[in-house]
Amino acid sequence: MKTNITTKGTAIAAGLALALSAVGVANANLTMPYGTGTTIYSVMNVGNAPATVVATYYNPDGTTPPGSGFSQIVQPNGRLNITAGQSPDGPLPDNWSGSVVLSSDQDIVAVARTNYTGRPDAFETNTGQNSGTESSAYEAFNSGSTALYFPVIVRVKRTSQPTVAQLTTRFTVQNTSASPATVYLNFRNFDGNTYAPVIVTLNGYGSKTWDTAVNADLPPGLNLAPDVIALSLLVTGTQPLVGVA
Repeated sequence: MKTNITTKGTAIAAGLALALSAVGVANANLTMPYGTGTTIYSVMNVGNAPATVVATYYNPDGTTPPGSGFSQIVQPNGRLNITAGQSPDGPLPDNWSGSVVLSSDQDIVAVARTNYTGRPDAFETNTGQNSGTESSAYEAFNSGSTALYFPVIVRVKRTSQPTVAQLTTRFTVQNTSASPATVYLNFRNFDGNTYAPVIVTLNGYGSKTWDTAVNADLPPGLNLAPDVIALSLLVTGTQPLVGVA
């Protein structure tokens, strides 16, 4: 049995040394420095025989970068930890971000974790934007869906620095098929108000990350003045999708 596992992250799953900073000015995008992130993923062979695991990396536009396609043998009940772009993984371009699909001749499971350094913490008292560390983690997917639910996404400004984000949401959606997908983002606020769908096209195996600190990544017509904005999101597509936030 061949199991395809797609891993995709809040800060992009298979990212190597991600320099993810969003710069903002007054009456524009909120400032939210994300620091530098590196992704480590673990794959476990839950089959009865040695598994040949092939890692195929994809850029956000669906193409494959140099370094994609490395393979490793994982013994039954064995686990392999991979830091994206580092040995025994193939080298990836500097500041790369994207996704990875793990294929195997045995059943496998996988999880991914992205560690960040140099990101300010979210405490309001941190007026100097002192750097902290954090991480995001999620299980890999073995199939996609044409409907994804994000129950809560937020955009919170610092009271003392309203051009700086105290808390934001980054969410990523990936097309798990080889064919282009038309993707519809259907936002709703907690009062029940809806907005015109945001429509994008994702190439085969392509992905896109949205950031609530960025005005253009929020639905048209949304009032950006409040200090706290909370929305829910339904993402639908013409091809199976996966997503994380």
